[in-house]
Amino acid sequence: MITGLRRLVLLIAILLCALPAQAEPVRLDAGDSMRRVSRDAHVIVDQQGRLSFDDIRQAPADRWQPVATAFPNFGFTKAAVWLKLELVNAATTHNDYVLQVEYPLLDSVQFHYPDPAGQYRHIETGDQKPFRERVLPDRHFAFPLQLPPETPVTLYLRMQSTDTLIAPLAVFTQSAYEETQRVEPLFFGMYYGAILVILFVNS
Repeated sequence: MITGLRRLVLLIAILLCALPAQAEPVRLDAGDSMRRVSRDAHVIVDQQGRLSFDDIRQAPADRWQPVATAFPNFGFTKAAVWLKLELVNAATTHNDYVLQVEYPLLDSVQFHYPDPAGQYRHIETGDQKPFRERVLPDRHFAFPLQLPPETPVTLYLRMQSTDTLIAPLAVFTQSAYEETQRVEPLFFGMYYGAILVILFVNS
């Protein structure tokens, strides 16, 4: 009897381990002015590049694989990479955020997000499109977000590239993002200025 009970307990444990884990949404607290969220995303690699957004939304949970790294690198691939990210705004002081893909060499980036009515909209960008068409003038790819307090929001990104496909993701508050955009050009200006000085001195 005891042996049979142990076998039943073991069988239940095996079945529970086989079930797909339910991903917890990323909670953005008041102190999270910037947070890297790649490792919290899940991925489907569409080898043929034929899956539609509806196909992706209807994909079973066990098809989504955890990314589990801060700088996901999919190498040289012709596949379309889909990322899914669920966020919850746990702060009560602001709703405005920015999602940034921190890699500028992506041929095609599609961002799918829900509007206030829950209907999904999408933005298409990439390094093959004119820079002036970007929703935010960023050397990377950045998208504004409205995150109502304590409401889970699921976001999707589809990416393809003829170069190495790297997809690090970060979420900024609007104010932190604007500050980063102000400081970054100064940093690069000093960096390239220092290089010019070194070249002049050694010439």
